[in-house]
Amino acid sequence: PFVATITPVRELILAGTADLAYWQARLAAVGLFPHDAGGRAALTLSAIAGRFRGLPFREFSVGVVAGEEEGGDDSVYLVGAFNSSRLLAWAERTFFRTPYEPANIRLNEQPPAGFTGTVAGQVVGAATLAAATPPRHEAQAWQGRIYLPPRGAHRELFYARLAGPTDVYPFGAADSLTIQPRPGDDVLGCLVESGFAGQEWRVRAAAVH
Repeated sequence: PFVATITPVRELILAGTADLAYWQARLAAVGLFPHDAGGRAALTLSAIAGRFRGLPFREFSVGVVAGEEEGGDDSVYLVGAFNSSRLLAWAERTFFRTPYEPANIRLNEQPPAGFTGTVAGQVVGAATLAAATPPRHEAQAWQGRIYLPPRGAHRELFYARLAGPTDVYPFGAADSLTIQPRPGDDVLGCLVESGFAGQEWRVRAAAVH
């Protein structure tokens, strides 16, 4: 069962890769294996905007494509996430034990698309899609388990469905990505430590979450 279904959701995803050995060591603690995407781990940086019970919010999250067995890609490990609503960030942490923190998030899914995350007045992450090439149009859908960072001896997870008409762009030379984690920020710090590099944009103007 899904915790909630939200639609329509404006969504901008930057899919990329990072050091495989780094994420193998990190996910071993939760009994997961990062998906081997040509010798690199597959990650997604996702920015969305929507409404939950009438309350508008924007969200940014970092996920690693993973599985319970080597070679699997049916699950996502949620490294961490930020929400523009302090109330929703608190509710996520308190009721669902998900790793959410408050942040100011800006999102534009229309080319030139991009997202910016700001914490305590500091831009910690930003990316821009120049959209120099025509997109590839796809009807994408994913449904599976999302694992959370461990709390105690139990492995927490929930089930999610992400779908919608998708415009796919390659991450090109004119595009940009900036990651500037604050001291102690493990969510964005791990992207720098593991050498994250963008590969592909996925843009959805009306997604289902």
